[in-house]
Amino acid sequence: MELRSFCNMRTVTNSGPTTLAKGVSPKPAITIWLIEDNHTFRKTVARVLNTSEGLECSQQFSNAEDALDALAGGAVPEVILLDVELPGQSGIDAISVIKSIAPSTRIVMLTAFDDHDKIFRAICAGASGYLLKTAPVERIEGSIQEALHGGAPLTPQVAQKVLKMFSGMAQPKQDYGLTAREQ
Repeated sequence: MELRSFCNMRTVTNSGPTTLAKGVSPKPAITIWLIEDNHTFRKTVARVLNTSEGLECSQQFSNAEDALDALAGGAVPEVILLDVELPGQSGIDAISVIKSIAPSTRIVMLTAFDDHDKIFRAICAGASGYLLKTAPVERIEGSIQEALHGGAPLTPQVAQKVLKMFSGMAQPKQDYGLTAREQ
């Protein structure tokens, strides 16, 4: 994980207050929760998201159990960015519980792990997307929008692995014992 490069990827500028036409209310920000055990990475991602127009990282958790307690208490985000390896319950195991409490919440895995098993298990459990932590910040921001609008955001490396997994599942051509002439 290149935390230094992630931290330096975003330059925030403030061009002053935005004025809206009379009677026009601002579009509400997309509510995001971040479940990540690495304190520095979690705080950095939350800061970047909170400086992005239309996004609000309203909750941050270092483990799945605390996030599940908050969900059970009635708070429901639109999108959750979820790490795979967490202390206590894993992110993958938490997906089905999150979906049972908040079925409309989109879950995008944000992790360093790109092995076939974790990708497959996360998607089967109900993840809407799977990003590697090395993804550019613009990709993470765009993936939130993409997942919220029904898309399935994947980093290119993960997409390639998913395609290979599915191509390996293809049924082999059946041999019916036909000769070359009969075929």
